[in-house]
Amino acid sequence: MPSMSHQEVQLKLVEILRGQSINPDLPLSLLEQIDSLQILGLMTALEDEFKVQIGAFDVNEQNFENIDLLAAYIQKKQNPS
Repeated sequence: MPSMSHQEVQLKLVEILRGQSINPDLPLSLLEQIDSLQILGLMTALEDEFKVQIGAFDVNEQNFENIDLLAAYIQKKQNPS
């Protein structure tokens, strides 16, 4: 997959969140209010779309606090140093 800009990743994330019935305007730190099946669905959708592997311990506020941080996390996973 060609490298996407930060903004392109953000736009794709909004589509994925809406597809998972998660409001992309809410802080993703509210994930504890989302049931475990929705979280698994979100992780699978992100992995499929961005061709990355998301570890269970990566689902935290540092990576999933908001769309901007999630986009940065995805980009970091796509382009490890």
